[in-house]
Amino acid sequence: MPLQTYHHSSSIKGLSSITTLIVGAEESIMIDPPFLISDAVSVVSWVKTTTDKPLKAVFVTHHHPDHFFSANPILEAFPSAKFYAAPHVVEGINREYAAKVKY
Repeated sequence: MPLQTYHHSSSIKGLSSITTLIVGAEESIMIDPPFLISDAVSVVSWVKTTTDKPLKAVFVTHHHPDHFFSANPILEAFPSAKFYAAPHVVEGINREYAAKVKY
């Protein structure tokens, strides 16, 4: 079975970010959870209606908050999924997180 790719646009208030779901024969992965919690709730529902394959990983491509801020509710909904980011992405998140939350 070839990989299937799906895209979900978040709300305008959520900066219209795009979350990608890649579904394989046995598992699925997510790339870039959205910015807002309300959009994360929508993404959880979308994943559950899009595939019955377990979500195994959530990847963050870069440190901007519209690519990771709402990861927690998604990881709570899919407890077997692991959160992944390259070391330079984690450094960027750690460097700017407090300022981004304050803003």
